[in-house]
Amino acid sequence: MKQGFLPGDEARASIVAAMDQVRLACGATGVLLASTSDDLTATVEISRSSLSALRSGDSLVIRRLPRVQRSILGGSSNSKTGYQTDVVHLEKPPYVEFSTQLLTMGPIKSIFLRSFEVDKEGFFVCLYANKAMNLPQDALVMTVEMLTLHCENALRLRNTLQKVTQKLDFVENKASSDELTGLLNRYGFTLAIQREQRRRERYPMPVSIFVFDLDGLKTINDTYGHQAGDQYIQRFATLLGQTCRAIDFTARLGGDEFAVLAPHTDSTSAQQMASRLRRVFTESQVPVSFGFASDDAGSTSIDDLIVVADAQMYANKQSRRLLQRREVG
Repeated sequence: MKQGFLPGDEARASIVAAMDQVRLACGATGVLLASTSDDLTATVEISRSSLSALRSGDSLVIRRLPRVQRSILGGSSNSKTGYQTDVVHLEKPPYVEFSTQLLTMGPIKSIFLRSFEVDKEGFFVCLYANKAMNLPQDALVMTVEMLTLHCENALRLRNTLQKVTQKLDFVENKASSDELTGLLNRYGFTLAIQREQRRRERYPMPVSIFVFDLDGLKTINDTYGHQAGDQYIQRFATLLGQTCRAIDFTARLGGDEFAVLAPHTDSTSAQQMASRLRRVFTESQVPVSFGFASDDAGSTSIDDLIVVADAQMYANKQSRRLLQRREVG
């Protein structure tokens, strides 16, 4: 399927419940819902039957999709009020080939198969049995039709919810990202801190925080223009992103201020990370002042660590300025 069911998906739970009810009511060997691809291979998304029959994830080979046979219930063929359905009853089905490895209960005697489409994706509902079912044909046709309608509505609702979720994720990503660098902005970084703090309150774990301040950005802006300053910021952001781990949260807090939240990082690992950052910045000739703070026991809040790291960063900046003055003097 183009869009699979998600864990805990309410649409899936609803479909499974409906299929169970239909199977029990009809006395069928199994009921399945499958999606069809262009090569006429159907992948079973959900199936509910006896343990020796089809299971979720099994594959079927569709020799050819059944022709639509119109059956009018509640009226004659000339009636405009009759209920129309394209459910087809196949006594000797040449269309669906059940693997002998999947079905060991003997030949299939009857199949009620109803195809439908949701957002241009093909599906079919299949009710099959290797014996006579409990309901007469008209009732079976109506049952399959109602099950199909239920599946169609559930799948359409699922697709709609997935599209809404994707749009919300996009909006949240735009709202929490820095447009110039692609890193988290201050809002996104605050959200990351809040999530990490909640996790640490439940499962105490080490964490480290780094804060950075680019040296000389104002001079670059005044001398070469803000476009050059933006390129300088982007270069630093790239270095920061390449040096940090995938699990770290890197952010541009504004202007020349940056920060990194490093989960599962104790003081020893933070020292190693700081050494690695200094080496990268020195080799890349990007002067930057930074400080960091760690909590190994999981007892200090991340906000308090930021205060410590920020103070260390300012102390580092002052010492660098004094060193520069001595070198110039």
